[in-house]
Amino acid sequence: MKRVLVVDDCADTRTAIVSALKRHFEIDIVEAESGEAAVLIIRAMAIDLVVSDLMMPNGTGVWLHQVIKEHFFEIPLIMFTAVGAQKNTLPPSDETLRAVIKKPNLDELIVETRRLGVFSERKLAGS
Repeated sequence: MKRVLVVDDCADTRTAIVSALKRHFEIDIVEAESGEAAVLIIRAMAIDLVVSDLMMPNGTGVWLHQVIKEHFFEIPLIMFTAVGAQKNTLPPSDETLRAVIKKPNLDELIVETRRLGVFSERKLAGS
Protein backbone atom coordinates (compact mmCIF):
# COMPACT_ATOMS: atom_id res chain seq x y z
CA MET A 1 0.00 0.00 0.00
CA LYS A 2 1.21 3.51 -0.80
CA ARG A 3 2.30 5.72 2.10
CA VAL A 4 1.77 9.46 2.65
CA LEU A 5 3.67 11.54 5.20
CA VAL A 6 1.64 14.44 6.64
CA VAL A 7 3.80 17.13 8.27
CA ASP A 8 2.33 19.95 10.34
CA ASP A 9 3.02 21.30 13.81
CA CYS A 10 -0.73 21.61 14.47
CA ALA A 11 -2.31 18.28 15.46
CA ASP A 12 -5.80 19.43 14.42
CA THR A 13 -4.58 20.30 10.93
CA ARG A 14 -2.81 16.94 10.60
CA THR A 15 -6.02 15.19 11.68
CA ALA A 16 -8.09 17.05 9.06
CA ILE A 17 -5.60 16.26 6.29
CA VAL A 18 -5.36 12.60 7.32
CA SER A 19 -9.17 12.27 7.42
CA ALA A 20 -9.58 13.83 3.97
CA LEU A 21 -6.90 11.63 2.40
CA LYS A 22 -8.21 8.43 4.01
CA ARG A 23 -11.75 9.22 2.86
CA HIS A 24 -10.62 9.28 -0.77
CA PHE A 25 -7.60 6.97 -1.06
CA GLU A 26 -6.48 3.54 0.10
CA ILE A 27 -3.22 4.61 1.74
CA ASP A 28 -1.12 4.31 4.86
CA ILE A 29 -0.44 7.61 6.57
CA VAL A 30 2.45 8.59 8.81
CA GLU A 31 2.50 11.89 10.70
CA ALA A 32 5.28 14.27 11.77
CA GLU A 33 5.23 17.52 13.76
CA SER A 34 8.21 19.17 12.04
CA GLY A 35 10.47 19.08 9.03
CA GLU A 36 13.23 17.50 11.10
CA ALA A 37 10.92 14.69 12.25
CA ALA A 38 9.76 14.23 8.65
CA VAL A 39 13.31 13.70 7.39
CA LEU A 40 13.89 11.01 10.03
CA ILE A 41 10.74 9.23 8.83
CA ILE A 42 11.69 9.56 5.15
CA ARG A 43 15.08 8.00 5.93
CA ALA A 44 13.43 5.12 7.83
CA MET A 45 10.65 4.06 5.44
CA ALA A 46 9.37 4.33 1.89
CA ILE A 47 7.22 7.44 1.40
CA ASP A 48 5.20 8.05 -1.79
CA LEU A 49 4.01 11.61 -1.07
CA VAL A 50 4.76 14.31 1.49
CA VAL A 51 2.03 16.82 2.42
CA SER A 52 3.63 19.56 4.49
CA ASP A 53 2.85 22.86 6.14
CA LEU A 54 5.07 25.78 5.09
CA MET A 55 5.64 27.43 8.46
CA MET A 56 6.72 25.12 11.30
CA PRO A 57 9.36 25.16 14.02
CA ASN A 58 12.29 22.75 13.71
CA GLY A 59 12.48 22.55 9.96
CA THR A 60 10.14 24.69 7.85
CA GLY A 61 8.39 23.47 4.74
CA VAL A 62 10.92 25.38 2.64
CA TRP A 63 13.78 23.57 4.40
CA LEU A 64 11.99 20.21 3.99
CA HIS A 65 11.45 20.94 0.30
CA GLN A 66 15.17 21.57 -0.14
CA VAL A 67 16.11 18.32 1.66
CA ILE A 68 13.64 16.29 -0.41
CA LYS A 69 14.80 17.97 -3.63
CA GLU A 70 18.48 17.24 -2.88
CA HIS A 71 18.28 13.78 -1.30
CA PHE A 72 14.88 12.21 -2.00
CA PHE A 73 13.97 13.82 -5.32
CA GLU A 74 11.63 10.98 -6.32
CA ILE A 75 9.17 11.90 -3.53
CA PRO A 76 6.55 14.48 -4.60
CA LEU A 77 5.65 17.26 -2.17
CA ILE A 78 2.37 19.14 -1.76
CA MET A 79 2.70 22.14 0.52
CA PHE A 80 0.03 23.92 2.58
CA THR A 81 0.32 27.55 3.57
CA ALA A 82 -1.73 30.12 5.42
CA VAL A 83 -3.66 32.57 3.28
CA GLY A 84 -1.37 35.44 4.28
CA ALA A 85 1.89 33.77 3.20
CA GLN A 86 4.18 36.08 1.27
CA LYS A 87 5.17 34.98 -2.22
CA ASN A 88 8.86 35.34 -1.36
CA THR A 89 8.49 32.75 1.44
CA LEU A 90 7.37 30.05 -1.00
CA PRO A 91 9.91 27.83 -2.74
CA PRO A 92 9.87 27.94 -6.54
CA SER A 93 7.88 25.16 -8.21
CA ASP A 94 9.89 22.26 -9.57
CA GLU A 95 9.56 18.50 -10.12
CA THR A 96 9.54 17.86 -6.37
CA LEU A 97 7.06 20.57 -5.35
CA ARG A 98 3.84 19.62 -7.12
CA ALA A 99 1.45 22.17 -5.59
CA VAL A 100 1.13 24.91 -3.00
CA ILE A 101 -2.35 24.96 -1.47
CA LYS A 102 -3.82 27.61 0.80
CA LYS A 103 -5.07 26.26 4.13
CA PRO A 104 -7.57 24.74 4.73
CA ASN A 105 -8.48 23.79 1.13
CA LEU A 106 -8.76 20.01 1.49
CA ASP A 107 -10.70 19.68 -1.78
CA GLU A 108 -7.70 21.05 -3.68
CA LEU A 109 -5.47 18.60 -1.81
CA ILE A 110 -7.60 15.71 -3.09
CA VAL A 111 -7.48 17.08 -6.66
CA GLU A 112 -3.68 17.46 -6.56
CA THR A 113 -3.24 14.00 -5.01
CA ARG A 114 -5.40 12.47 -7.76
CA ARG A 115 -3.33 14.33 -10.35
CA LEU A 116 -0.25 12.38 -9.24
CA GLY A 117 -2.00 9.23 -10.51
CA VAL A 118 -0.33 6.79 -8.12
CA PHE A 119 -2.90 6.29 -5.36
CA SER A 120 -5.83 3.85 -5.44
CA GLU A 121 -9.13 5.59 -4.81
CA ARG A 122 -11.48 4.27 -2.17
CA LYS A 123 -14.69 2.83 -3.55
CA LEU A 124 -17.79 4.66 -2.34
CA ALA A 125 -20.48 2.63 -0.59
CA GLY A 126 -23.01 1.42 -3.16
CA SER A 127 -20.57 1.69 -6.10
